[in-house]
Formats: sequence, C-alpha cells, structure tokens
Amino acid sequence: MFEVGSSAADAPVAAGRWPVLLLSHGNGGTARMMGWFGTALARAGYVVVAVDHPGNNGMDAMTAAGSILMWNRADDLAVAWTAVQAHSRLAAHVDATRLGLVGYSAGGYTALVAAGARPDMARLVAFCDANPKDGVCAPQLENPEFTFERRMALAAAPQMVPWVAKSGEDRRIPNVRAVFLMAPAIVQAFDPAELAKLDVPVHVLVGEADTVASPATNSKVIAAENSKARLQLLPAVGHYDFLSECTELGRERAGPLCEGRADRKATHQAAIEKAEKIFNAAL
Repeated sequence: MFEVGSSAADAPVAAGRWPVLLLSHGNGGTARMMGWFGTALARAGYVVVAVDHPGNNGMDAMTAAGSILMWNRADDLAVAWTAVQAHSRLAAHVDATRLGLVGYSAGGYTALVAAGARPDMARLVAFCDANPKDGVCAPQLENPEFTFERRMALAAAPQMVPWVAKSGEDRRIPNVRAVFLMAPAIVQAFDPAELAKLDVPVHVLVGEADTVASPATNSKVIAAENSKARLQLLPAVGHYDFLSECTELGRERAGPLCEGRADRKATHQAAIEKAEKIFNAAL
C-alpha cells in the first residue's frame, strides 16, 4: 500500500516533500488490515509505505521461513523504502531525512529491529521454555499450526540453520526519527541493552486486556529498559482490537479475530491521534 495525502491544515509538509512512515502488519496479517491507520496518516500529510510481508501474511500461505525468520521483515520494509525512493513519480515527493516506523504486534518487533535493536533468538527460546503459556509462545489464532515446538524443529533444519544464524545482524534503517508501536510482540527476543540503546522516541500503545502480547512481558519491558520510551495503556482493549473493523463476512470467516469488549473504532481513533501527535513533533 502506497498512499500520499495532505488534508490536515497543520500537516508537516516542507518544500513539496512529505515525511514517510514505514508500516509493518502483525503475524499473518496484511497491509490492508492496517489500512485504517495508514489511510488516516496519509490524509494527515504522510507518505505511508506498507507491505505484505512475504511468507507471513494473510493473503498467501504461511511458509516456514516466513514464520521463523521474523527479523527479515525489517529487510522487507527497507526494500519497499528503497523502491519508493527510486520510483519515477514518488521519489520527488518524499523526504528521506524524515522517517518514522510503525508496527502492530509482530510488526512492533519488526519496527524495533528496523530501529536498530538486534534480536537474540536464544533469549526468546529460553523465555518460552520457561513460560510456555505466555501469549507470544502459544499457538496464534491466525496460524495455529505453527506451534512453538514446530517452529523450533523447523529452525533446526539444515537448510534453515545458516539463515537463523543471521538473526542478530544489524538491520537498522537510516534516518528514523520516531517509532510508534501498537501491541508489540516478541519483545523477549531483545536483550535489555538492545532496547536501551535505541536513541529515538518510542511510543507504545497497548490494551490492558491483551493476552496475546501481554503488556507485562512486552510493552512494559520496552518502557522499563528505554528512557525515551513512553507507554500508554488502553482499558479493556485486547490484542486484535488494533485490526480493522470486521464486516459481517469477516466475522463469519475470522470470528475470533473480530471479538472484543472494547469499541474498536475508538481504539483506532486513539491510535491515530497519538501517532499524529508523535510524528508531527518528531518529523
């Protein structure tokens, strides 16, 4: 999804070039599932660049590599951003020096990697061995067949081992000025020092009722380890309330992803308003 917009009176536009937000969806999601966010920020004066992460999206079959090599999602964002800068029509309208990262769920992990935090998958394995019922370690509703045990077996396959060994490489995307995370997951994969070293503002928005990416083992960890991180908890909001609103057909086909006690539209509005405030100040 590439979208350019400028409808807000105070939109941060300078010399015909707009700041850019790279947006990463959750595990097994799509850019369109986060369209409510991307469209709103595009209308507010940002170029929003979102991808369907290969092998880890809701349009195609989940692959072993897409399920395991999650750090490669940061490379997906980098490739998309490079394509925008080389595009014959888009390049003239983007300001490559004003860049923000946005991520939901596993996309939050992706944004942290793209901001410069290097994951240590041995930490995550140790955490899940000790806490198998944690929402991040348990099978996910969007692809329950990829259990933690199956992921570990696949990661140990000879053809996968060389790629797994690359997990700790630096995948920082240059010129990032701010990071906005919604219900970030897989935070236990980061050593505290990796979170502490992030030198740009990081804002985390998460629901108190999130049982998939528990605030205690994800969002609150970021806030505790990074002095520039700010955490906001939304009462009664669950993990999937950050997905798009469900249609009748959506409820029929993806019922559990549509359930929740909170007003999903209100959750979206809270995220949009907070993101605009953060990025307007930083970019």
